[in-house]
Amino acid sequence: MRKILLYALLICSVAFYASGMNTAILGGAGEGGGDPCASCNSGTDANVAGVLETATTSFNIAAHCNTEANDVGAQSFTIAGTRCITGYTFVVNDQAGSPTADFNIQIYTDSSGPSSPVADTLATINMSAIVAYGNKEVLLAATQELAAGNYWMVFWAGATGTLDGSNYIRLYSDPAGTGAYYQDPSDGCPPSSSNWTAIAGDEVFMIEVLGCTP
Repeated sequence: MRKILLYALLICSVAFYASGMNTAILGGAGEGGGDPCASCNSGTDANVAGVLETATTSFNIAAHCNTEANDVGAQSFTIAGTRCITGYTFVVNDQAGSPTADFNIQIYTDSSGPSSPVADTLATINMSAIVAYGNKEVLLAATQELAAGNYWMVFWAGATGTLDGSNYIRLYSDPAGTGAYYQDPSDGCPPSSSNWTAIAGDEVFMIEVLGCTP
């Protein structure tokens, strides 16, 4: 009888211990929460900042970022809460000739103008793949989490490839908007925090940030 009792107590102890282990494992996975941006991709994203519409004016991208030209632009934007960022969409007004330089967009922090690039928010597309008169989407290599705050979408052409007064792209902009800057002279590839000037009379570039609310 004593042996039976001991066996019963031993079985109950093992069962209780195993139950506790399972509970701890399941609870840990649930509490960790995982990646809040895991489900945000090009199939689920939408506009989280910026404006996208056909506008009345335009901005030429006809010079490389390492030249003295002022074809480097930036558009300010604000997000009220954390967002998962997948990429950008911009409106092309025109493509002249056959440009082959890269077109780059990256988010920069704000300090009374574009300050420092935010890591892993660079998206690049070659101008030869940009169709004139339409919207073009360019995605990040991976979805990135961006905290609430004030930022800039900075865009520029790469240092190589065909790009000049006969071979370029032109982005739509709206003179009724605000927060558009240009760099004069351009100060490198990618642009740094210097030489930024607000466009006279205000303007807004037709670029939007794509993403999701986690």
